[in-house]
Amino acid sequence: MSWLLPDRNSRLERLRRFFTLELKLVGLARGTVWTAEGFPGAAITTPPGEWKLPMTVALRNGRGFARAFGGRLPLATALLQLMEHRHLREPHHYIPYIGVVPAAQGRGL
Repeated sequence: MSWLLPDRNSRLERLRRFFTLELKLVGLARGTVWTAEGFPGAAITTPPGEWKLPMTVALRNGRGFARAFGGRLPLATALLQLMEHRHLREPHHYIPYIGVVPAAQGRGL
């Protein structure tokens, strides 16, 4: 994400916007959200057949994605399309995001 959002001054806010959308549109709407006590880490998972965000949902939330990525939205969209093009097509559980705050890393969360 540092590569996609290189401006250190706005990165955390943009990531908050992006992951708020992903939590709402993917984790809570189509999958499962896993957290640890106190929220030092989290993961979003989707069951078979639910890994791809429908185009209608993406378009309906385009303004939110634009607020997250700003002028880098075309690059983020191209990256997503490349990832989806290479995505496994067999039924599988998908884990698009896993994150742990730096202070809690290495503790087996």
